Amino acid sequence: MARRMKDLTERLNNLLEDKKLFFLTKTPEVRPIFQRRETHSFVSVSGVFGRKEDKKRIIDLLMSTTDDTKISVIPIVGIGGIGKTTLAKMVFMDERVDQHFELKVWAHMDVEFHPEKIIRDIIEHLSPPDTKYVDWKMERLQVHLRKMLENKRCLFVFDDVWNVNRKKWIELRELLEGVSEGSAFEQGDEKSHTVLVEIGREIVKKCSGNPLAVKTLGTLLYKKDEQNWVSVKDSEIWKMKTDILPSLRISYDLMPSYLKQCFAYCSIFPKNYEFNNLELIQLWIANGLVQPTNGNNQELEEIGQQYWEELWSRSFFEDVVEGYLVLTFRMHDLIHQLCLSVAQNESSVVNVGTRDVYERTRHLSVSDPNLLSDELPKNLHKLKGLHTVMFPYQKEGPAGETFLKECISRFKHLRVLYLHDSSSDELPSSVGKLRHLKFLHLCNNSKIRRLPSSICELWNLQSLGLEELPRDMKKLVNLRLLDITTKQIVLPEDEIGSLTSLRALFIGDCDNLEALCEDIGSLKSLRKLFIGSCPRLKYLPRGIRHLTKLEDLWIGNCPCIKLSLGDGELESDRTKNIGSLVLFQLPDLISLPEWVEWSATSLRKIIITDCPHLTYLPEWLARCSSLQTLKIRGCPHVLRLRAGMPLLTSLRLLVIEDCGGLSEACRRGGSLTFPRSSSTMRRSNEHANSVNITIKLLYLLPQSP
Repeated sequence: MARRMKDLTERLNNLLEDKKLFFLTKTPEVRPIFQRRETHSFVSVSGVFGRKEDKKRIIDLLMSTTDDTKISVIPIVGIGGIGKTTLAKMVFMDERVDQHFELKVWAHMDVEFHPEKIIRDIIEHLSPPDTKYVDWKMERLQVHLRKMLENKRCLFVFDDVWNVNRKKWIELRELLEGVSEGSAFEQGDEKSHTVLVEIGREIVKKCSGNPLAVKTLGTLLYKKDEQNWVSVKDSEIWKMKTDILPSLRISYDLMPSYLKQCFAYCSIFPKNYEFNNLELIQLWIANGLVQPTNGNNQELEEIGQQYWEELWSRSFFEDVVEGYLVLTFRMHDLIHQLCLSVAQNESSVVNVGTRDVYERTRHLSVSDPNLLSDELPKNLHKLKGLHTVMFPYQKEGPAGETFLKECISRFKHLRVLYLHDSSSDELPSSVGKLRHLKFLHLCNNSKIRRLPSSICELWNLQSLGLEELPRDMKKLVNLRLLDITTKQIVLPEDEIGSLTSLRALFIGDCDNLEALCEDIGSLKSLRKLFIGSCPRLKYLPRGIRHLTKLEDLWIGNCPCIKLSLGDGELESDRTKNIGSLVLFQLPDLISLPEWVEWSATSLRKIIITDCPHLTYLPEWLARCSSLQTLKIRGCPHVLRLRAGMPLLTSLRLLVIEDCGGLSEACRRGGSLTFPRSSSTMRRSNEHANSVNITIKLLYLLPQSP
């Protein structure tokens, strides 16, 4: 090393002598000057799509008035090209805006914010063409402007605002105080927190106009004290020279450590990947990132969901869509870049051109199926403590089988093996040697025809997704989630029913399945049960009534199934905690099964979709005191809602769609009709008003064309 340092020093000295010999000097960087466009207020509305709701919201804000302010501002922020100017034009040209405001001015801003120039532009716009004011000083300008605007309702649009000095902004606001009330939108309680407002403005300025950064920091500082705000404002991170916005890095640094770890783990997924919360939480659990707190009896899945919701609330996740089973979401490109940055060498995504992988990498993801040959990094065999091997995309290519065998033989400490799809038709029997494995995902691997018996030697396995059931599953005593597809006609007894640690069971795409195992009632810890796309399934096992902790039940696309459990005594040990019930594509369903009544007081959500023979909702629905969501779609024979509907005091969302006469009645009436003969009529109608007006989440949709 000493010799290498000596050689390097000599080379640098030679370069320095050459610089002097050829009179080389450092020249300042020449930055290109970009010509800024000048905008105007006209837009062809016929060429704009998808902005009607945004336009309406802004106009509603413009029309509202407040008692304590005369000058208010509606900022429209966002990166270039997303349509800020177009949206402002649509508002500016709207007929309602014309009628509400006596004066309107569209002004295009320079890079620097100059109140004097803005005032001249406003006066020029509002004055006759022959007015001479070019030589006027500031004093005369402001007097003339105040007279022009006195007691008039005005709308000013300042387009392309970039650098706004707070002192100059206040100066402009004071000059415009002559306008009347009505140019305002509703303000919050910022007058009670003037110090925080001042700090917040400085933070926003440092965000350089990026809305994602502002939103992320805003959620971070919500309900935090002044010390936290000052800490963010004065952070040294703002001085960092990095491609990632410092404001986003700050939002990461101020998170608790448990969230940092969970967020950093997301770096193993490729850019623009569509996540789902259930899968991600299981991966966190498998890597020991979800830990119970002292004295808290919460399930790991519940704690993981809280982690996910906290990251969502901090704007690290976006495009969240609620499905039947899971929440799907994505990460913004900048957030994904931050994720890669904070994970550093902990995770590695193998892309085209990746030649080396850090030897202490814990989580490895192969993003391109064509890489599983000669393109793989040469030093993979040197990885010591690899915990995750993931193939998040379909089709690993012809070399997938060989690479899979190498992974199993080399990486003895694997906790996660995630294969979205595989070209292999057999899982190596050596998989049984991965004694630390906790997450094994083989779903969508329809080519795997045989599962080795050694898979049941993975005693630490917690999450398992399979295309076929292996034998001796009862050995997997620590399994918490099971996602299976099978070609069997009947699920075997003493197998799934022996998995007493199971929290979630998903049974789907089983073309031959006619009956489930009767010992399903032994799953005393089961919280989630999904049964879907089983065209020959005829009935539910009676043991389902013994799932005392079942919270979420989804049954769908099973055309032959009967949901009744038959006659029998109502045991005390029975299902009574269901909170979410989803039934879809069940052509023989006429009414909700009687045994669901046991969960009447715990039900929070009922969704019934595409059940053409559903006739009515049961009487006991009126006792669902916790029900918040009721959705009925594609049920044309449901003629009416029961008289007990007004007693659903917790109801927040009611959707009725494609329900024939009921949809038509709702469309004509516009609201629910409550029975006048009821002794609770007055109280019921008051509740109906609160749902309609206060909560604003009661939707009665007309029948779709």
